[in-house]
Amino acid sequence: LILYLCTLANNLSAAHDSMMYLNGIVGNIELDFHPHHLLYHVLVKAWVNGLSNLGWTDPLRAAESLNALAGAALLFSFFRLLRDRLQIATQTALATAAMAGFSYGVWGYSVLLEVYMIPLWLIFQALYHLSAEETAHWKKALVYHILATLFHQMHLLLLVAAMWRYRRHRSLLLRYLLFWGLGVGGVYLIVL
Repeated sequence: LILYLCTLANNLSAAHDSMMYLNGIVGNIELDFHPHHLLYHVLVKAWVNGLSNLGWTDPLRAAESLNALAGAALLFSFFRLLRDRLQIATQTALATAAMAGFSYGVWGYSVLLEVYMIPLWLIFQALYHLSAEETAHWKKALVYHILATLFHQMHLLLLVAAMWRYRRHRSLLLRYLLFWGLGVGGVYLIVL
């Protein structure tokens, strides 16, 4: 996290939607919900305003710090997935997570204002729970999956992994699909 925070980017972003959100937050403009990433600007606005109340005056850096935090959380989730689910030795799992953390993709998106890091961390959390041997983890996987989809709708594709994981537990699969649909669909119906 500290390395990411020390290397936050000076430029805004390559993505127009992230810049639009930051401009709206700074200008105190009421932002419409973007159907592709429904909750991103809500969290970023709360984060930037919260840090502003603590004396952090640079909204770009404040918003980027949220991505830095999500990037660090992603690496921890990746480490746990390797160690706990794939039974890789702790040192090897740490080295692998570090290689991912120093890669251009993870580092780059952790220090820029982009919409991808928060839902990617949520997806890794969902995968962690989907990959548990016990099916009791399905509710946690479901919550992370719903949140990931609300932060970036492309993560609905994780439904394929959930369907594969629970294919032998038909009633559990039906509950997962039903609650995912109600959770995501319900929020969309409310805000759009």
